[in-house]
Amino acid sequence: MRHERPVRTDPFPDRRTVEAARDGDAGAVERLTAGALPPVHHVIGRAAESDLDVDDIVQDTMVAVIRALPELRDTARFRSWLVAIAVRQLTDARRRETGPRPRRPPRTRPVTRHPGSPPREAASPWRRPAAPTRCSH
Repeated sequence: MRHERPVRTDPFPDRRTVEAARDGDAGAVERLTAGALPPVHHVIGRAAESDLDVDDIVQDTMVAVIRALPELRDTARFRSWLVAIAVRQLTDARRRETGPRPRRPPRTRPVTRHPGSPPREAASPWRRPAAPTRCSH
């Protein structure tokens, strides 16, 4: 059974406003950001953990949207573009909260040496030893 998606009836954002905002019309940018604020707040508020500051992430998202508007190619896809930016900002905020992931040291096998032999590096556990070469005399 296939579920039908509800059809949107709200006119936000109309294509002309998105195009005008993309082209630098300050009034259109203001209308566009005012209309985009509620859905951005909703998306981030639903997805954010309780320890994250939703208002800061929303603000960062809106700044990123305004800065990236001139590069928006398909104005008909504004909503999905907007949500993608919001999710990226949320991901960045999560990374800032948890800090960088610790780096693991490279995996090596122990090297067996005979007493008195010079040190050598361990062979990679993922690489096969090289095939013996034939000498031609």
